[in-house]
Amino acid sequence: MAKPINNELLVQHPLLAFLLIEIASGNTYSDLDFEICWDRVYIFSTLDKGHPKEESSLEAMETIAPLVTEWGFVSEPLFRNSQNGDRVDGVRIHL
Repeated sequence: MAKPINNELLVQHPLLAFLLIEIASGNTYSDLDFEICWDRVYIFSTLDKGHPKEESSLEAMETIAPLVTEWGFVSEPLFRNSQNGDRVDGVRIHL
């Protein structure tokens, strides 16, 4: 069950909330999306294999995944098999 960015998330995890707001605005990471669940957050590439902007989307994900770890969250990368081998397609963040 998904939930919106709320005050609880802003207070407990302000860096993560800021990142999700940036993704939602479409200004910085326009090819990424996210889903907030009760005990985890998923950030993922929205573009399908073969899409003209697939590469830029995967590059954005490769930028985001290390940030989440640097900020101290327990996370797991999610992978996509691409023409260049397995690439980070998303990240599962445990709250």
